[in-house]
Amino acid sequence: MKRSRLVDQFPLAFVLVLALPVVEARPGYAARGVVIEEGNGTLLMTTTPCAGDAYKREVRFRTPYDKSLASPISCGAKSYEQFIVRQR
Repeated sequence: MKRSRLVDQFPLAFVLVLALPVVEARPGYAARGVVIEEGNGTLLMTTTPCAGDAYKREVRFRTPYDKSLASPISCGAKSYEQFIVRQR
C-alpha cells in the first residue's frame, strides 16, 4: 500500500489548524530562539527552530526590546545562533 502525505489524508481546514499564529510580545515577555528577521523596529524569531514548519512557534518583538546572545542550538547537521529577547 502506498503511503500518502498528511495533507492528502485530512481536509485542508484541519491541516491549516496546525499552523500556529505569531505571538505578539507584550512588556515583560521574554523568549529564546533563532532570529528570522530583524529590521524596521521589529524582530521576528522562532522558539522552535528544529520543529517542522507546521509546528513552528514564532514571536514578534517591537522596539523597545533587549537582545542578548545565547548558546547555539543544533538541529541535525545544522547549527543556529540563538538569542534571548525581552520586550520592554
